[in-house]
Amino acid sequence: MNPIFLRLSCLSCIAMLAAAASSITCLAIDPNHCAHRSGTRGHAYCQERYPELPLCSRCDAAADGHDGCTDAERDPVCFVGVPAPSGSSGSEESSATGTDGASGTTNVDLCIPAECEAQDATRPSCTAVGDCVPCGEAGGDAACEAADPSRPACRVVDDDAGPAGSCAHCTEADTGACVGGAPICDVQTQTCMRCTEHSQCLQAWGSACHIESGECLPTQAVWHVDGDAVAVGDGTAEKPFGTIADAMMAMDTAGATRATIVLHGLDDEDDAYDESVAIDGARVLAIVAPEGERPVLDFGRSGGIVSISGAGTVAYLHGSTLRNGTVDAGVRVESSAHAHVDRCEIVDNHGGLAVDGARLVLRNSIVTTRVADTSAVVVTGTEATADIVYSTLAHTGTVPLGSSANALHCVGDSTSVRNSVVLSRSGGEPNGWDCPGGTSLHTVGENLPAGEGNYFICEAPGFDCMADEILMFFQNAADLRLSPQGTTTFSGIPKAEQGDPREDIDGNPRAEGHDFAGAHAPCPRCSSP
Repeated sequence: MNPIFLRLSCLSCIAMLAAAASSITCLAIDPNHCAHRSGTRGHAYCQERYPELPLCSRCDAAADGHDGCTDAERDPVCFVGVPAPSGSSGSEESSATGTDGASGTTNVDLCIPAECEAQDATRPSCTAVGDCVPCGEAGGDAACEAADPSRPACRVVDDDAGPAGSCAHCTEADTGACVGGAPICDVQTQTCMRCTEHSQCLQAWGSACHIESGECLPTQAVWHVDGDAVAVGDGTAEKPFGTIADAMMAMDTAGATRATIVLHGLDDEDDAYDESVAIDGARVLAIVAPEGERPVLDFGRSGGIVSISGAGTVAYLHGSTLRNGTVDAGVRVESSAHAHVDRCEIVDNHGGLAVDGARLVLRNSIVTTRVADTSAVVVTGTEATADIVYSTLAHTGTVPLGSSANALHCVGDSTSVRNSVVLSRSGGEPNGWDCPGGTSLHTVGENLPAGEGNYFICEAPGFDCMADEILMFFQNAADLRLSPQGTTTFSGIPKAEQGDPREDIDGNPRAEGHDFAGAHAPCPRCSSP
């Protein structure tokens, strides 16, 4: 018999005890025993839980108080997965009478899931009588979880990730098996992973993704806001609040430091939320729109702004339009705060997005300004950083020659732009890029620095950079989605990297052979233009 796969049945154990010739005791199939825990043969579990008893023993029952863990004084045959040395008193050759009645042989019969799986991945579970069987024959998900809590899902059919009967981290039917730092089920590999998109957490848990940590934000701190709500709400999906301010107040009342506000679009396209939002106090807050909805914050009457400030403060803005601010940039990030802006339109404000001594991650977004003396995106201040990917930055107003207004203005060398569009409207002196220390790759612009894959708009066929306006590449000044000419000109420029968004600002897929610089990837197969 292979000593690494020793087996112990209760009947044989009783026979051995009756013969009073062995110290090996009978172990029931007990999921609390170290032999059934994750780790190498159970020893890792013992070393972590009971440092003074670092070895997993077949000869000690979990009910003895230490889950079967023991010290090095035990006979080697007791150690799970460790063969006894030849001729030792604890080897398979002993003075006990075995189940076959032959003197000098003890058949040890203990089913250990880890050892079952090592021999046959399709039979990783144990029955009550000690047989290795497919997980479906030993209790399904419960059997997998008892054997290894990190893989609690029982596969019922063969797939690319593994055979039927084997255990997985998760399945498509049970994505809730993933928790903690790896809350999302990758249904292709049936493994739990960190979240990278808000939609993953919204679908699986109802909250947003804390992208910096890869965790989903707490499900008990989620408030819905719908300005069309006709009754006084409590912030649930069924009875949403009517304003963002109500949700922020609920967050304060609950003492929540990490929360999600699900902001719904309004039925009338001309309606908008008219309020400012201030995110500070070292809180983590995500304001996210559900898939297929685009809420609008219109600052034209209130003179509002979204401000994000303070060390430890992390804000996620996803899927909204912020427009018509008359006194400041639509979004201002400052004082060491972090902001992640994804699939947003920040348009026609007095400046677009301002970063002062803070960190910005901008993806799949359109940012514009029309004001002659402001830039669409401004990155200044000590330790300010900006990572801009698949975004469209444009100054759509009239920019006098010699003006300091641009699509992008930055100070320092911590701004990077990839797969994006950086342009100003006016013909004449090219002035879209004013970021001497920044880098750009696979980006469309007028006066970009040297960089791999950059496309200089002045070289576009039929475009006179000194006379024509960039708006011919877009649908209009208020909507910088690509026009037919822009679709032709900006196609094939980006080079995707791991972790880049797989969809554009409207949810259109980005795919090889069908990708575009900037926020908009026109998709003829999609509902959006």
